[in-house]
Amino acid sequence: FFGTCGDILKQAAPDFDFDELQREAAANGIGLAKMRFLVNAVVASGDAQPGRSTAMLCLVLFSADHEKHFEQCQEALRVVLKRCQAETIRTMLQEKVDTCADSNGRVSCMDLQDIAKRVMTEPM
Repeated sequence: FFGTCGDILKQAAPDFDFDELQREAAANGIGLAKMRFLVNAVVASGDAQPGRSTAMLCLVLFSADHEKHFEQCQEALRVVLKRCQAETIRTMLQEKVDTCADSNGRVSCMDLQDIAKRVMTEPM
């Protein structure tokens, strides 16, 4: 996937840490839900306004390590979900952590699908 779509994603999200994403994928694999998010990031790369791809990629990293990527994900979502206040986005992410995190501290992308849907359908 990264070999085929990596250049597209790097253009769409130039400030995103792709090395971190690839390390996560190598260490823990990519399930179907994460793959959907990655494909959405590729699809969003065609947007005239930047941000949607980065937000989808940040959700993938947030699912893997919410403590490490909380702020990054919150900021990426804020860029796209312009009708939401920063505190609303923070609360939304924290609720996912509180209700969905497993014993390893991971939040499944399946549990983040409602946020991903908002990212992909939010008018830019």
